[in-house]
Order: sequence, then C-alpha cells, then structure tokens
Amino acid sequence: VMISRSLRTVAFHTGTRVCTFSQFMDRLTPLATIDNPEASSGDNIRAVSDRFFAALWNDKLFVYDARTGAQLFRKDINEKVYGLYIDDISGRLALWGWFDRINIYSLPDGAVSEIKVAGETKDVIVIPDRPTLAAAGNYGIKFWDLATSKLLFESSAEASYSSLLFSPTGIFAISAGKGTMSKYALRSVFPARTAKVCDKELWSLA
Repeated sequence: VMISRSLRTVAFHTGTRVCTFSQFMDRLTPLATIDNPEASSGDNIRAVSDRFFAALWNDKLFVYDARTGAQLFRKDINEKVYGLYIDDISGRLALWGWFDRINIYSLPDGAVSEIKVAGETKDVIVIPDRPTLAAAGNYGIKFWDLATSKLLFESSAEASYSSLLFSPTGIFAISAGKGTMSKYALRSVFPARTAKVCDKELWSLA
C-alpha cells in the first residue's frame, strides 16, 4: 500500500496489478487499474502522487497517470536503484541509486536530464522553495534548483547521510553509521543541531 504525500491518493499493489484510489476522510473512490505482466509484488521501489504512479519492475522504469491508468513512458534501467520521488508541482520524477548521478524525468513526457554527484545517493526529497531538490549520500547533503539543475549549496559537514525529511522548520537528516540525526535550516550549510538518537544503525525517516 502506498499513499501520496498529500494523503489524497492511495495505490494498492498485488501481483501484477496496481489499483489507485482517491481518498477523502475515510472513503476511497476507485480511480484506475494498472496491469503489467512485468510487475512483481516483491519489488518495493515505487512511488505515487496525486497525478502519477511510478515503479521499477524487471529493470525498467514504468510511469503511469494515476487517475486514468494510462502508461506515459517506459525506460530501461540497468543499474542499482535505491528510490523514486515524484513532485507534482514541478512535474519531475527523481531516480537515484548506486551510481554517480540523479536522473530527473520530466512528467508526463519522460524527457531525462542528469545531476552529477560524487558517489552513491541514498535519499532525495523536493523542497517547495523554488522548488529545490535535496539529495543525501556519502557526499553529505546537496541542494539543486530543480528547474535548472544548478547547484545552490551543499553541507559542509563531513558526514554520510542515508535519509532526509522535510518539515516547515527545516530538513532532518539521518547518519546511518553514527546513529545521529541532524537538523538543517532550509538555506544553511551547517547543521543547526545534531543529536545521538540510537546506538544502532538508522536508515530511514518517515
């Protein structure tokens, strides 16, 4: 089960079928059914927004209209992918993983551009400001203008981050190996605060 960040769209995935629903209060209204013989319920690299559904199935990126179920495009992906992020406001889909770039797909046409990074990327989020793409990895945290792919600024902290979370008061970042969580102001290269939160490895913020 996947829920969009607005909490207005839900996707259920079972076997080779995905069903999308609009959600209001406690009522679900069917939107679309997506059938794909290459889909597997064991694959967990998927993303849903109020406009789009995306999934990595059988080394291919599939993107659909979440409201109609129409397939918008398909791309072959022959590398280790860690995640997908859809931003409806900018009409962009980010794909990242164990390679030295972040792929940015324009929605709904699928035109692709690349943001180069020095190492693997562990997590990506989009901040409503501009909008701005923030990425975390073994290179720290970097921020780009999503429309132009121009690097805006980067963290000066020598830390490897595994997960990011946006809030109106700042950006929270997890350092997996250290068990620490740092909070960054939206336009600061230094963490405003870093705290030890666990003696074990931390991998995700939600």
